[in-house]
Parts: sequence; structure tokens; C-alpha cells
Amino acid sequence: MYSVVISSSTSPANTEGLEIGSIGTFNLNGFDIGCCLVETDIPVFDQKDTVNTNNVLLKKLAFSCNYRDKTLLMNFAVNARNYALEAPDEFLFACIGSDFVARVIDKGANVEHLNIGDIVIPNDTYPVVLNSSANGGIPTNEASSRLQILHKDKLIRVPENMSVPDAASFTIGAQTVYSILRKANIDDTKKILITSARSNTSLFAINAIKNKDNLYILTSSSDNNDKFYEMGVKNIVTVDYGNPSLFNDTQELQKMLIATNGFDVIIDPFIDIHLKYLINLMKFEASYISCGLYHQFTVDDKIIHQSDLGRIFAALIQNNISIMGNCLGSGPDIESALNDYANAQYKIPVDSVYSGNDIAGFFNRSYNSKERFGKVVYVYDET
Repeated sequence: MYSVVISSSTSPANTEGLEIGSIGTFNLNGFDIGCCLVETDIPVFDQKDTVNTNNVLLKKLAFSCNYRDKTLLMNFAVNARNYALEAPDEFLFACIGSDFVARVIDKGANVEHLNIGDIVIPNDTYPVVLNSSANGGIPTNEASSRLQILHKDKLIRVPENMSVPDAASFTIGAQTVYSILRKANIDDTKKILITSARSNTSLFAINAIKNKDNLYILTSSSDNNDKFYEMGVKNIVTVDYGNPSLFNDTQELQKMLIATNGFDVIIDPFIDIHLKYLINLMKFEASYISCGLYHQFTVDDKIIHQSDLGRIFAALIQNNISIMGNCLGSGPDIESALNDYANAQYKIPVDSVYSGNDIAGFFNRSYNSKERFGKVVYVYDET
């Protein structure tokens, strides 16, 4: 059964024992990375084996990649380059991805909440899964593996009205955002600012916030304003990240600050870019919450320097501002998100869907397209 993989070569000399499809290439941070379909091994699943008592055998229907997967792709590219120096004729490949949707095709004796034929997605409950032997967090970094065995408590059934692309895009974005909304105690009275509005996390958050009158977003381009307006956003500010003063010289932002008298909550996917600017936009006892770093792969002068720390610390103390970090979410967070989706109260931002041999197109759109607006999904042929 064929799985999407990333590979060390676009023209391998030695593929003995492997059945592979046509190999494409995409570029990531200067590395050319091969990608293709490879016939991978079928895992042995013995229901009688006690190892599988709490396990489920899955057949993937579709998968998607997230910003976190970029680190794994870069690590693979570096390791593949080093490996090629020692074994230039070998074909190195790996599955990738952390969001997926799958069908249950077998299960262990203790699996009661799932049945064969059920459609499931990951449950990324973090940091621990209560009353379970399963580890907390993301269950796999190999979501593109067509067949996979995972622990029952790391899976959750999807609503009947959920499409395959939506399901393959759902878990990390929705579980993270619903955790953020819970931690920030968001209600209809609070004025909210979301940065990097085109990032997947921000798009998930924008869709989750019901009171758009009190929602403000920052984006580096006005090209997608019509799409934001369709999502219900009414307050959009365009900022120039090439401007060293950034927010200080942004007339629109100053008008927004006057209109809001500061923000109660700021949701920011990239703490290393925005915090030093946003600290001046927060109300007394405001909450700032972030779930990630932009510069995971390169060093840039937009990181928070020591010279900024004194000003940031002073503002935090003087204004009783709370800074919160967020990694994934709880079981109730993903359950709430799924319930809202089932009741047409939550939409998933899907940009595009790929299938067949257009694997390089899938990765290019995921990581290199400035026009991307939402999640990019690869759907397997139903075989």
C-alpha cells in the first residue's frame, strides 16, 4: 500500500525492493527535497497479542502538514544530505505530517469507544492523557503513513457531517485554539487582537471567535481582505514587517488603539516577532497568549533582544499583564471544537486539496505559496 514520503534523492541509483511512483521535488529553505509515493510495509496487527490490547490499526484517508512539520522536514533534509556523502546510491525516505483522518480497520480487545469502520482523527491531548497508558501530545510525526497502529486514547471519532479535507486539517489547529480561548477566558465583552492573520493558527482562531465586532486582526498584506470580510472580520490593519518601527509608524494601528483603548486579549502565534511591539497595546490586566516561534529555522534580528526586556518587564508589572504560553489543548477542548463543527458553529480554513502524484505541488503549496489561505490537504485514492 502506497504512502506519501519525502526522499533523499530525485533520481535514486538503488531502489532495490521498493515500488515507487514518479519523484517530484520541492525546495525548502534552500534544500531540494524529493517526494513521491512508496509502497510501504503493511504492519502486522495481531488482536491476540497483548501489545495491541489498547491499539487500533488505521488506514489513512488524508493528511496535512503544520508549521511544526517544517522543522522535521529541515532535519530530514540535513540528515539526508549528510547520509548521501556516505552512501550516495542509497534511497533514504520517511513519512511526514501530524494531522490526519483515517478509517479504523482493526482494533484490540480493550478498544470500546471505537468500532471497525469508524472515521477518526488524532486527539492531541497534552500534557497527559488521564487514566491512560498513552503519552500526551501529538501521536505521530508520520501522518502520511498509509497504515499505522496507534493507541486508542489518541484517537477521536469525527462528526458524520465532517468532510475528509476538514477532518485531515482539524486537530492541531482546533485543539490549540480552543485551549487558547479557554485560557484567555474570552467573552463577548473583550476586545481581541489576532496577529499574523494568514497563519493557520490565526485563521482557526478567527473562525472560533463568535463576536467579530470586538475582533481586530493584523496582516502583512491586504490581498486577502475580502476573504477576511467573508469570515466576518470587520477590523483589519495592514502592517509592514520591513519597517523597523513597525507598529509605532502605523497610522491605522494608532487609530485602532484609540478606538479600543487597548486590548483585553492578544492572540499571537509568533511571540518572537510581535511581543516587544504589542506590549504597548494591552489594557490593564490584559492577557497575551502565544503558541509558537516564527524563527524555528533561521536567526533574524526581529527576535526579542535584551535591550527590549526592561521595557517589556516594566509594562508587564505596571499593567498587571498576564503572559501565557499554550501547547496544544485538553480532551474537552477538542470535544468542544468537534461539537461546534457538528452544529455548524465552526468552520475549518482549507485552502486546497491534492491527490495522486501531485505531491510536490502539495508541499509547495503548504510551505512556499504566498497565496495560501488555510490548510493544504493530501487525499489518498480510495484503494
